[in-house]
Amino acid sequence: MKNMKYILILAAFMAAALPARAAEDPGQAARAAAWEKLPDAEKTRVLANYERWKKLDPEKKAQLTSKFERFRMLPEPRRQELRARWSRFQAMPEGERNKLIKKFQKWQKLSKERREELRREYRQERKGERRGGSGSGGGGRGGRR
Repeated sequence: MKNMKYILILAAFMAAALPARAAEDPGQAARAAAWEKLPDAEKTRVLANYERWKKLDPEKKAQLTSKFERFRMLPEPRRQELRARWSRFQAMPEGERNKLIKKFQKWQKLSKERREELRREYRQERKGERRGGSGSGGGGRGGRR
């Protein structure tokens, strides 16, 4: 609770300092206005994430920055698709999420050759399903293994 108090005090000081600095940078005024519009819970979440960011080692920060830049360079439809997938993942029950994470970790441990082999097998199976008309009939990715 004490930490929350400090975060809110910090936010108040930051908000008080923003109007003076906004005159220096026109974009700053827009950011200050956007910050003021955020609900308190969102401000708290943002500040907590900022504190986590500050504690990361420089290598991890560089890695995350690089990934974010790659994401920003994607076409908007692809970014929307990835956001939708992330939302679906977050909405999954915890047990299912953990199961999926374990499968992904297992996948990552496979050699490149084995992963490519499994991809080829998967494509062949999907191709056969489309030709034969069998399958779930949903057209989407079904529950395979």
